[in-house]
Amino acid sequence: MSEVAMIGIDLAKRVFQLHGACANGTVIFRKKTDTHSASCVYEQTAGMHCCDVGLCDCA
Repeated sequence: MSEVAMIGIDLAKRVFQLHGACANGTVIFRKKTDTHSASCVYEQTAGMHCCDVGLCDCA
C-alpha cells in the first residue's frame, strides 16, 4: 500500500468524509461517517506519518 501524503476532510452538518491520497494524487482511501462518530477521524489517521491536511466546511 502506498503511503498517504495528503488527507482531505470534508466537514458537513451530518457527515464527515475523509479522503486520503498518495503523493501523485492516487486515491488510497475514502471514508464516510456521521458527525456523532467523530472518533472515526482519529481512528483512521492515528497511525499515519505526517502529511498535508486540508479541511473544507463549505455551507
